[in-house]
Amino acid sequence: MKAFNRHYASTHEMDEGCSYLFVFPESGNKRNRDFSGFMPRNCQFGYVFRQDFTGFDSFCLAVAHELCHGRLSLKHIFDNSYGLSEGDLAENLMDYRDGSHLAKWQWDLIHDPGVVVRIFERDKDAAIQGAFYDGIAFAPLVDYKYHYDFGNIYSVEARSGDELTCGRYNLTAHYNIDHDNTKKLSYYLAWCEVLKGSGKQYRTDYYIGANRLNEFKEKINLYSSAADIFFMNGVPPQSMLQVLNGLEIGDLSEVLGGLGDMWGDALSDPMWWINIVNGSVSPKFLKPASKFMGSFIQGLGDGAISLLNKTGRLGYKIKYIAGEVALYTNLEIEIARFNSRGILRPLYWGEAVGEKVLSLENELEFAINKDIYIGKPTLYTNGGKYFWNCNDKILVRYKVSFYDDIKLLPKDNSLPKLVQETFLDNYYYTAEARKSIKVYRRFGGENNQAKLLGNYASTITTLSRSDLAILKKWSNMQFEVEIIVEKGAKLNLGKIAPQQGYRGGADQILLPLDYPRSWISKIIDLKTKNVYTLEDFEKLYPDQIK
Repeated sequence: MKAFNRHYASTHEMDEGCSYLFVFPESGNKRNRDFSGFMPRNCQFGYVFRQDFTGFDSFCLAVAHELCHGRLSLKHIFDNSYGLSEGDLAENLMDYRDGSHLAKWQWDLIHDPGVVVRIFERDKDAAIQGAFYDGIAFAPLVDYKYHYDFGNIYSVEARSGDELTCGRYNLTAHYNIDHDNTKKLSYYLAWCEVLKGSGKQYRTDYYIGANRLNEFKEKINLYSSAADIFFMNGVPPQSMLQVLNGLEIGDLSEVLGGLGDMWGDALSDPMWWINIVNGSVSPKFLKPASKFMGSFIQGLGDGAISLLNKTGRLGYKIKYIAGEVALYTNLEIEIARFNSRGILRPLYWGEAVGEKVLSLENELEFAINKDIYIGKPTLYTNGGKYFWNCNDKILVRYKVSFYDDIKLLPKDNSLPKLVQETFLDNYYYTAEARKSIKVYRRFGGENNQAKLLGNYASTITTLSRSDLAILKKWSNMQFEVEIIVEKGAKLNLGKIAPQQGYRGGADQILLPLDYPRSWISKIIDLKTKNVYTLEDFEKLYPDQIK
C-alpha cells in the first residue's frame, strides 16, 4: 500500500485538500473486517474492498468509517485508550457493526482544532514531492521514524565530493532517480565535528531537502543553536525519540489517550526548537531555554514525562490528579475534558505494586477522598488497571490566600493540642514563605487579653469577630497590626475553627514564637483611625505590647 501511495502521488497531480480512497474488488479476508477497509488516522490515502461487504449500504458505511479515520482523526471506539470492546457501541460508526451514529464527544473531537492538528500526514512522505525529500528535519528523528531506511527510500547515491559548507556544517549531497530516469538532487545530510569530553566526534544533525537549502543557509545560526539544545545530553534515548515522533509508547499511549502524536507533531519540527532559541515559545518558562530543554531531555531519558502541544505552550507540570481524572494545565487540550467523553482510561489510587509506567519529576497537587495532597506520584499498571501511588505526599486541605507563595514542608507535629484545636478540623500544614507576605493581627484589651506580639494572624484587614472566632473575653479588637513576614519564615497554616457561635473560617496564620519586631510594619487604632510605628505605639500603649 505504501509503495502504491507513493507511485500514485508521483504519477498524478495531487490535491492537498482531498482524500483518496482506492476501491478494489476483494481483500482475500472477507470474514475479517480489519482487512475490508484501511485508512490510517490523518493520512490522505485509504483502501476499501467492495466485495467484502454484503450490500451497498454497508459498503458506504465502511467508506464513511475509513474517511473518519483518515480525514477526521477518529479512532475505533474499541481503541485501547477508550476502555471499550468491539461491539460495545454497535450503533456507532467507529465500531465494526455497520452503525451510523457519532456521539457528541466524537463531534467535539472532529471540530476541536487542538485535536485535528493537521489535515493529512502521508505515510513516510509527509514532506515529499514525488519521490524527493522536501523537508528540514533532525537526523535522529528521521532515522528512528524510517528505521534507518531513509536513504534507501529517497536516495540512490551520495557523493562525498559534492559537499558544501554552511556555518559549522558539511553538507553531503544525495541523489535520486526521477521519473524520466535521470538523477536529480534529493537532499543534503548536514554533519559537523563536535567535542565529546577531551576528544572529537562527528554528529549528523539534519536532513535538508534540496529546495530548502537556501532557507537553511539564511537561518544557519538558529538551526545550529536549535541542534545544540536538541543534542544537549547527546542523542536522545529511544523513549524520547518515540515522544518526539508522536509515536505510541505502549502502556503510556493508553494512559495519555493516544495524544502523543499531537505534541510530537510540534516537537519533531525543528522550527519549534528554533522558536525556543529566539525566545518566542513560552518565555516565562523557557528562560534560560537551554537549561529547561536540558532538563526536558534528561527527564524523558529517566522516564519522566514532559509534554508540549502543537502551539508550543508548556505542558510541563501536571496540576491536579484525582481518582479518575488527570488534568494537565498550560495545555489547550485538557485531559480531564477528554476523560468526560470517555476517552481517558480510569486511573485509581492504590499500592505501589505492579509495573512502573510513569514517574513525575515535579511536585503536583492531587486529591484522595477529597483531601488535597502535594507530592510526586508514580503510575503503576497491574492487572489491566492503572494505579497512582505517592509515598512522599503532604496533605493540604485548606489553602490560605497566599498558597502559591509558600513551599510546603513536613508537618510540624510539635504544636500543643490546644493550639491544634484552634485550626478548623484540627488540621494545619507547615510551610516556608517563598517571598514576603503581608498578614494582619487584631488585638487589644486589659490584663490577659490579646496583645500586639501574639502569634495568631490572618490575611485580610479588619475581619469581623465572627470571621476570626475571637471571644470578647479574649480581645476588644481595638487595634490591628500589619506584619510583613520575611521570605524563608516557617509558618503553620490552615483555617480558623468556629468558637461558641462565631463561625470562623478565615485564614489562620500561626507565626513563629518571638518573631522579629522588624516584621511589624504599622499599627492602626481602629477607633481613632490613627496609624503608629512600633516605636510610637510602644510609648503610648506599653501595656499593649506583650
